[in-house]
Amino acid sequence: MDKDIDFVITELEVAIQNPNFPYGQYIGLVFVDIAPSFPKVKSTLNSIEEHLINTDMQIFAHNKTVHPITSETDVSFLDITKH
Repeated sequence: MDKDIDFVITELEVAIQNPNFPYGQYIGLVFVDIAPSFPKVKSTLNSIEEHLINTDMQIFAHNKTVHPITSETDVSFLDITKH
């Protein structure tokens, strides 16, 4: 594995433009992803886009906040699934 990758806690906020809701709608997600490529962020945004096809809605903006995982990081709030 490449030494320049790291697992990080990622907070992803997605703003959805919807003509029925003038202030928009927001989706907030927290998950573990791999930096710097962020494959889960990319697949999540693609999945949301796919579900919005044939609707009047679209992704207006998105923002991610990244928190490094260290030996002191509390991950008890995450539902960890081992594959």
